[in-house]
Amino acid sequence: LHETRFMDMETGLPERYQSEAILKRQRDVHESLISKGLGIISDSYLDRFEKRCREEDVPCFRKSREGKNFTELIKEAEQGDYDLIVMGGLGIGAAAHSLIGSVAERVARKTRKDILIIKTQIKSPLNPPFARGGHGGILVAIDGSPYSYWGLMAAIGLKKVFNADIEAVSAFDPYFHQVAFRNIADALSEDAAKVFRFKEQEKLHDEIIDKGMAKLYQGYLDTAEKIAKARGAEIKTTLLAGKAYNEILNHIQHTKPALLMLGHFGVHQVEESDIGSNTENILRLAPCSVFIAGKGYEPDDVVGTDASGDRIEFCPQWTEEALKRLERVPSFAKGMAKKAIEDYAREEVKGKRSFVGQPIRVAYAGLNLCPAMLQILYERRDLMKGFFKALLITAVILIPSGILYAYDEMDVKDGGQIIGHVKFVGNPPKFAPIKVNKNEDFCGNEKPSEVLVVGKDGGVKFAVGYLEKVEKGKAIERVKQTDLDQKKCVFTPHVTTIVKGTDLATTNSDTVLHNANMEVKELGEGDEKQGIQMFNFGQPKQNQVYVKKVRKLGQVKVTCDSHTHMRGYVLAFDHPYHAVSDETGSFVIDNIPPGKYTLKVWHESWKLTGHDSDGRPLYAQPILLTKEVDVPAKGIVHVNFELK
Repeated sequence: LHETRFMDMETGLPERYQSEAILKRQRDVHESLISKGLGIISDSYLDRFEKRCREEDVPCFRKSREGKNFTELIKEAEQGDYDLIVMGGLGIGAAAHSLIGSVAERVARKTRKDILIIKTQIKSPLNPPFARGGHGGILVAIDGSPYSYWGLMAAIGLKKVFNADIEAVSAFDPYFHQVAFRNIADALSEDAAKVFRFKEQEKLHDEIIDKGMAKLYQGYLDTAEKIAKARGAEIKTTLLAGKAYNEILNHIQHTKPALLMLGHFGVHQVEESDIGSNTENILRLAPCSVFIAGKGYEPDDVVGTDASGDRIEFCPQWTEEALKRLERVPSFAKGMAKKAIEDYAREEVKGKRSFVGQPIRVAYAGLNLCPAMLQILYERRDLMKGFFKALLITAVILIPSGILYAYDEMDVKDGGQIIGHVKFVGNPPKFAPIKVNKNEDFCGNEKPSEVLVVGKDGGVKFAVGYLEKVEKGKAIERVKQTDLDQKKCVFTPHVTTIVKGTDLATTNSDTVLHNANMEVKELGEGDEKQGIQMFNFGQPKQNQVYVKKVRKLGQVKVTCDSHTHMRGYVLAFDHPYHAVSDETGSFVIDNIPPGKYTLKVWHESWKLTGHDSDGRPLYAQPILLTKEVDVPAKGIVHVNFELK
């Protein structure tokens, strides 16, 4: 930067300095002084840091990087084995009206690590960062997103160290539609207002939607309270009404917390976002220090089980048919409608722990809503005018057993067997090795691509054969653990399958840090569509094992945040009839009740569509092949599939 600016100003120098020889000498002197001076300044900062660490008996190491501040900090954070970034909210260039430093703001926007922005000065080491009694505690913003629940988990960890009070707040905006309707009223003609049914819509929002939103966000707080309780912590919860970031800032002014916990993204995250809009606004304007959670956390991982591993709270599972019907509900009301039905199902099974795959049919007749469903909607059903008519039909919710199987187990006496064969027809494409971006001394410089592995006879490895919509069959091995290893910087096996509700054990067999990031999508969705984050965890130690129950169905893509070449898949089903093809392209599914079935084969796509911002390869939609099969009693069916 200094070199470029110096050269830009050379034309303004006196004439005696304009010869090329003198200019070169001046450039060399300037470059030497600036480079050396900046190095000395950086070392001085690190000297103070190192001295303080020694005083507190905290191990540390130091590193200097050359380049644009925020870009180098982001690169170091992503390339290094760090869990948390800590930065000051204002730098040495702060002015009277500065809200937040540009470096801190840019790093907070771009990084996907947890980051702590310090916005208050601790004048004395004797002053505790947190105090009991409502002032100086921890405030956690909850919006139902996995990121906000990870912020809560971090707050609980701090509470155990500092004995700080925790308050969780959730804010919803019941006033936005009032402003929107006023603006719409000015724009709509009389005829357009009739088509839009303006008055009915406005009344619907006033008397139904707002109350539903309050219930929805209160539910997020209830979940937060359950998470804290499961972790042995007591928290206070507060529901706020108004523009989310504005209400949270007002609450901060009133309660004066020492630290605010936010999620990097909110519940309405889209792929194009760098950071959630509420988080961005609050980061700038909050007077207290701010922790931004860079990873997601599923509440079911804590709330769903007790000490013995049994479910302590029923979680309804929706059938595919019911979810399709729910899609017809307007998006702004879908969350409230879904929650209402699930609340009803929970009431139905309260105290009944013995249900196994038993369906509850929540039936509606026209507009005559069951009072046990959403009471608000029932009381004002005259306003509906068919608005939710798409939903007011039979919805099916399955009551699973202790670990949530939408599947009936039975003793299969005359079971048959399917032997599948997946073969590549023609000459398979060849793929260049994938470059390794980090830890090359351990991982090597490149790794072979596993997107399409074809044997010498054309057999395709890592294809998944599975039966579709199996309602009953052989028992599920509930104690079985599915293993996924990270060995020599490769996910092993590249593709595996699991039954929803059973354990996935992810191991790091390497001496370098891996960070497994798992996102789930529907079977057949490609990289162009963003999935829902299921797990995201770091494993810095060799032989470290992370065991979690898989609670979602679908296609789980597994990547490593540290190594862009690493990629694998875990396919989760609600029944045990699935298998992965071996080196010969064969798979076996056995002990199938006699009858007609739809057999499908899934294979990841090898069509490269581009790379993400980290250089990670992106691929098109996976391939799905389908055949109808008739399985005879005690018989064997051979089914052939072709890829080309």
